[in-house]
Amino acid sequence: MKSLVILVVFVGLAYGQVPTPCETPTIWEAREAEVDRADNFERFAKISYDEVNRRIRRIEELDIGSDKDYYDELFLFDEFRMYRLNLRTRQCNVTGLSRPWHPYGIPPEATFDGEAYIGASATNEGVLVTRWTGKFFETDYYVGVFTQPGCVPVLFDTYYSSSKRFVSRTFYDVTLGISDPNKFVPPSECSTV
Repeated sequence: MKSLVILVVFVGLAYGQVPTPCETPTIWEAREAEVDRADNFERFAKISYDEVNRRIRRIEELDIGSDKDYYDELFLFDEFRMYRLNLRTRQCNVTGLSRPWHPYGIPPEATFDGEAYIGASATNEGVLVTRWTGKFFETDYYVGVFTQPGCVPVLFDTYYSSSKRFVSRTFYDVTLGISDPNKFVPPSECSTV
C-alpha cells in the first residue's frame, strides 16, 4: 500500500510538471518576416496586433530604388473588411475578408513540443522558448514558438490544408502595446472607395 501511495505521489509530481499554455500578450507591435513558399512570396513588414478587437495592421517595409509594389493592409475581422493601400500608386482596395480570425497565441488545447534556447544558454545570452503545435478549423495546423517568460510570439507557422499552403511568420523587435491607436483607422485614400 505504501508503495502505491509513493507511486501516485510521483506520478502526480511528474504530471504537474507538464507545461500548460501560457497567455500571450493581446496587444503588441513588431517587425514581421512572412514567407509563403507555395506562392514564392516573401515580405517584411511592421505589424500592429490587437487580439482584443480582432484587428491587424501590416505596413510593408519599402526597398528603396525598387519598382515593386508595397502595401499597407488593415484587417478588421469584426467588420469582415480589409483595406489594402498600394504605397506606390496610392490606390486603395476594400474587400471582404476571405479567412476567419485566428490569434497568434497558444490555444488551450495546444500540444507542448518542447523548449530550447535561441542563442547561448550557458552564458545567459539567449532566450528560452517553448514550442506548441495543434490544429484549428478542423483542417489547418500550426506551430508556434513563444518566449519564456513573457509568452511573446517569436514564430507562427500555419499549414492551410485546403490550399496546400505553408506560411511562416517570424516576429522580432516586439514591443507591448500600440504606439498610436490611429493605426487601426483606415487610410484616408480608402475613404472614397
